[in-house]
Amino acid sequence: MRSRIIVSRPRTPLRAVLNLPLLLLTACLISCQTAPHRFELNKKGRWKGQIQILSDKPAVPLTIVFRADGLSRLRMDITTISGFFIGSILVEGDQFKALMAREKKFYQGSINLRSMKDLLSVPIDPRWLARLLFEIPDPQWTCEYTPKGYLRLCRHSDSELAVTWLERVKDQRNLEIRLGARQISLFLSQFVP
Repeated sequence: MRSRIIVSRPRTPLRAVLNLPLLLLTACLISCQTAPHRFELNKKGRWKGQIQILSDKPAVPLTIVFRADGLSRLRMDITTISGFFIGSILVEGDQFKALMAREKKFYQGSINLRSMKDLLSVPIDPRWLARLLFEIPDPQWTCEYTPKGYLRLCRHSDSELAVTWLERVKDQRNLEIRLGARQISLFLSQFVP
């Protein structure tokens, strides 16, 4: 009778061996996807946003689709969260056109803070919104940056505007815009160049 020598090796479950490449691929994809996007490198873009204007009145969340062609042309289509159309605003250079569905009115004219306050109930220059979308500071803004070179906080020198970037993940951003006593919460996502 012959004796057999059996060498025992630790067994690695086949499932773990087969899942290892999948785990590595998933880790790589997740780490690549969480890097914030550099919006200032784009000439055009489309964003979907959720906005809430917080003031003394109850906040009503709205959905805004922004379409920007550089800093000179911006269109904002505003709907309720449930999809009812509220209005559209088109900004071209120093002029704006606005269609407000509830009031059944059409406005057009030169951009100034008073006309925007009457239209949006917030005295904000819509050209500033284009700069926020592309993250290109206005010459009248004083800005602070993160260690990686992203905007963190911007203040306008002639008004009470202060913008804080609270969070960034891939093409999603969460911003807080303060205009005096008013606070605007803006969540941007679904960027398409």
